Amino acid sequence: MAASVNKQDDKNLSQSFGVSSHDWTKIERWVDVNSEHGQVLLSRPDRRYALFNPEDHPDLAQGLQDYQHQKSNCYGYAIQAAGEWLTPGLTTLLKHRVYSALREDFRKAATKHYNKPQNEAGFAKTVSMGLALDGIEKINHPEDAYRPGFYPIALFFNKKARGAARLDFHFMRLDSNGLWSMACYGRTEVRALDNNYEEIKNPALAKFADCEALDGFYHVPKDGVSALRKRNDIRKRPRGPH
Repeated sequence: MAASVNKQDDKNLSQSFGVSSHDWTKIERWVDVNSEHGQVLLSRPDRRYALFNPEDHPDLAQGLQDYQHQKSNCYGYAIQAAGEWLTPGLTTLLKHRVYSALREDFRKAATKHYNKPQNEAGFAKTVSMGLALDGIEKINHPEDAYRPGFYPIALFFNKKARGAARLDFHFMRLDSNGLWSMACYGRTEVRALDNNYEEIKNPALAKFADCEALDGFYHVPKDGVSALRKRNDIRKRPRGPH
């Protein structure tokens, strides 16, 4: 459930930082939990909707250990799938999902845009559909940045127009230490620093050599891929009474 907007609370946010419940474009200013903006959300009167709870977030040390022994790509790392190279929409095989219009639309789009990504808009739409199919919801407002039982991930796209060698997606995740980390595609490492060797407090401000363009932020259940598969895989659902 999305956070309900308290009128006085919303007024305070707007007066302090120019953010209102109708301004969907400034979410990147709030994802640094150590910043002044982040602290405003964390100190909201109704903390149920704003609390940053480290227990809901992956542990960087464990992620480094998992990745050292079982390497994964950026999406696999972001959703805690140690040793797996995953693509949005395919955390569970399509044939093991409930039939739906979204599943079929994604299947057609993935066949076209995942195999040979050329069209930026088509590729981005396919990734967006895939995340929705996996059960990963987009964060659309600062009020919703911190959600109990979930942690945020950030989605980027490489754009050829900005000098990238190929069209691709990239993900980061917010760890329990309040900082962001990522598995670097094309290299076998987990990084918690950007290309300026600075801690990643805010992905929107991080510096990269690979021309990533921030697309948005999404919520992942705190148990990551295991929770997503439990929810999506029809083979693993408990059977009802006969």
